[in-house]
Amino acid sequence: MKMRLPSVLVGSALLCASAACRDSSGPRPPLSACTATASNATDLTLAPGGVAVLSGSQLACVRVPSTTAAADYVFVVTDVDTKLDVLQGYTFNAQSLAAADVGSAALVARATSVDGGAAAAPAASYATEREASIRTYERTHLRGPSLALSSGTGATGLRANVVAAATAVPVVGDTMQYRVPSTDLKADACVTYDSIKAVVKYVGTSSIIAQDVNAPANGFTATDFQAVANEFDTKIYATDVSYFGNPSDIDQNGKVVLLFTPLINKATPKNSTSFFAGFFFAGDLFPRTKTSTSSGCKESNLAELFYLLVPDPTGAFGDPRSVNTVRQITRGTVAHEFQHMINAGVRLPNPNAAFEETWLDEGLAHFAEEAVGRDERGFGDLQALNFSDVSAVSTDYAAFFDQNLRRFKDWLQRPDTSSGPSAHADANLSSRGAAWALVRYSADRFSGGDVRGFTRRLVAGPETGIANLAARAGTTYETILTGYQVANYADDLPITGLDPRFTYTSWVMRNAVAGASGGSYPLLVTPISASGTTSSGKMRSGAAAYFRWNPTSSAPALAVRLLDGTGSTAATWTGARLVVLRAN
Repeated sequence: MKMRLPSVLVGSALLCASAACRDSSGPRPPLSACTATASNATDLTLAPGGVAVLSGSQLACVRVPSTTAAADYVFVVTDVDTKLDVLQGYTFNAQSLAAADVGSAALVARATSVDGGAAAAPAASYATEREASIRTYERTHLRGPSLALSSGTGATGLRANVVAAATAVPVVGDTMQYRVPSTDLKADACVTYDSIKAVVKYVGTSSIIAQDVNAPANGFTATDFQAVANEFDTKIYATDVSYFGNPSDIDQNGKVVLLFTPLINKATPKNSTSFFAGFFFAGDLFPRTKTSTSSGCKESNLAELFYLLVPDPTGAFGDPRSVNTVRQITRGTVAHEFQHMINAGVRLPNPNAAFEETWLDEGLAHFAEEAVGRDERGFGDLQALNFSDVSAVSTDYAAFFDQNLRRFKDWLQRPDTSSGPSAHADANLSSRGAAWALVRYSADRFSGGDVRGFTRRLVAGPETGIANLAARAGTTYETILTGYQVANYADDLPITGLDPRFTYTSWVMRNAVAGASGGSYPLLVTPISASGTTSSGKMRSGAAAYFRWNPTSSAPALAVRLLDGTGSTAATWTGARLVVLRAN
């Protein structure tokens, strides 16, 4: 049977029944069966800019027509399985149908580690590992409604049993008692903590700035503390609330505490290549004693609070940290962590709600960094930004844009070995970058122009993870993922006839990532040789492998197959997809 596909996206639901997308038709034809005369072939006819998504029995044999002039096709192997971290072996085979070339495709072996990550993938930073341990602890130890249950509605319900009245707002000079959870990777953060005293340094509209009495000398001045409060009140608080919703207010004082303590400095071993800047801990939103409906957390400060490192010019608590370094690094940290605080406070009041899946919680938190950066610079929500735009003010670039672009670069370098929707996104830097880009793409293409409404709905759920993303986007995960994967190649290229859905709206992505990567766009694309190419490897669900057929003049037809890991049968795994873009 031959099928001709139009020059538009073809969803798998239109191509095969759900059973046919699985291996219900028996063994697939051997590799040699995909020839110029094969009766099982799908003949692919795409105009420039056309995109098709192939699945099921179509993967056995796809024929791309011969060309009498230059042409450009990109093939993306992917897995749209909604289960996280499903690891599949695959073989991509592209074979020239010129009689002299049949059977001569060269083999490209893709090196992967045992868990499917790139053999040379960037290691997780020390700071990322610390935050990962906190997010993992929250999701494994904290259950039931939090004290945010009655936030903003008076002292009723669970919160009323713990906090009888609104906590008075302190004044500058007051000494406060706080509990700081252990940041040891293996510690029970609700049980292992330090009790400290801190002095209130500034009280802003939405902030209380406090510093540990043990902070070293020659740190922040009164002017610095005021600047921290002003940026939080006027930029970070206002922006994050507009994008993600209102934070809880379990102590009913209308404030968030920014606690600077050298205990965070001590969490990073000396001579580390990265350092831990601070965090939010959801345990602070829970009662100190377990109830019939809720987890208890002995450490809880019963308040909304960030833990941040202090300036330490002489290195009394670790490596030296200057005032400028700490001030700069905590800007993006607070923007990021505030999303985590809002997300937990919005979700946890519901007794049946769960924490957002870590990958999406982190994707939104990285989105928060960008959102605050856009507000700082006066950029619109959907304004298409290039590298010159975001790098013009170096301090804002470093605080709010640089990490997202560089981590996305890490993913682009080996997109077949990790994915944004992954249980490893808590610590895997490339997954963090991919998660940010996936949320960004989804907001661009499926928010109807209301990005802030879209992200607020994501935070509210009530679903989590992929189900939440698809529900808020109003489409299937397959549509989101395959569109995103095409956009990661096609954005910022002059492709005639390309549907805008296969591009980013808010970024000139090739330009922006190239600028952050030393001048070139790092997406790994394997060229298909004149005679053909066979590539074998493994990938996680949500990952992608890119191949390009780009004859510069006339060329014979091309036979393409997506096979299993052995290369002997068509791919049978449920999420197997071959996405084809004709770029010219």
